[in-house]
Amino acid sequence: MGEERWLGPVTAFDEMHELEIAGRQGWRTIGVGMLKHRVVRTPTRWEHRRVLWSRPPSSFEQDGWQVAVRAFPWVYLVRDTGLPAEG
Repeated sequence: MGEERWLGPVTAFDEMHELEIAGRQGWRTIGVGMLKHRVVRTPTRWEHRRVLWSRPPSSFEQDGWQVAVRAFPWVYLVRDTGLPAEG
C-alpha cells in the first residue's frame, strides 16, 4: 500500500466534505476511529459514500462501490474514478 495518514478530526456533519477533498487528491478511506478516518494515498481520485447499514453492503458492488469500512450504523463505500489524483 501507499502512504497512510489519519484524516481528522471530523464529525458526521463534515466528514463527507473532507473525504471528497481528500478523494480528489488520491486518498481513500481504509479505516475509521473516533472522529477520524484512516486513509491511504493512491495515484487516482476516489469517491466516498456513507450509507446506513440497512441492507447487505455487497449490494452496492454492482455500481462499482467497494466496502471500505463497516462502522455500525454506517457503511463507508469507496469507488475509484480512474482519473489521476490532483496535486
